[in-house]
Formats: sequence, structure tokens, C-alpha cells
Amino acid sequence: MVSGHYDNTSANIQSELYYIQEMNGEERVNLTGDDIDEILEAEGISPFADRDVLGLAGSLANNCVANEQWQAAEYFLEIFYDLTDDDEAEKELAKVRRKIAGEEEPLYS
Repeated sequence: MVSGHYDNTSANIQSELYYIQEMNGEERVNLTGDDIDEILEAEGISPFADRDVLGLAGSLANNCVANEQWQAAEYFLEIFYDLTDDDEAEKELAKVRRKIAGEEEPLYS
């Protein structure tokens, strides 16, 4: 999910935010990145992915790959990649998707 803070050019985002504002009867608040950081810090919320969640998603993905459970491996790799934007996870996800599609892996990549 992309917030309006990061995607102010999206017509859909702006439309949805307007709709929510109208339904709540409240004025829309435009927060800066610093405002968001202050709120998160005050609430004790980390803006980063939880290490335990990352470890669990990565471990489950590896286990599923080792057991050739490709659909489950794709699911857990998607979680890991979405939270980290890690290049290696992206490559592994592409390999798993090729396996699901029944494509042969090249001998050398």
C-alpha cells in the first residue's frame, strides 16, 4: 500500500483521500516525513520491518524452496522482498516464479 505522502501524483490516491475526508467530515492533514517520524517515535513504532518477521519469512521461504513447495516459497519470498527490497530475494523470487511456470533454469546465470 502506498500512502499519499509518497505518491501525491496518483489520481486514485487523491480521490480515496478526498472520499475518506468527506466521510469523516474532517479536514485532510498533510504530514511531512519529519512529522511522520515524530509521530512514530512518540508512539514507539519502528518505521522498519521487524527483524523477527524478516527472519521468519526468510526461513520459511528457504524451507519451502528446499522442499520444492514453490507456491508457498513464492508467498514467503514476496513478503521478504516487499519488506526489504533485497536484490538476492528478488532473484530467488524470479527463480521460484520460473519454477511455478514450468520453465527450465539455465545452467549458468
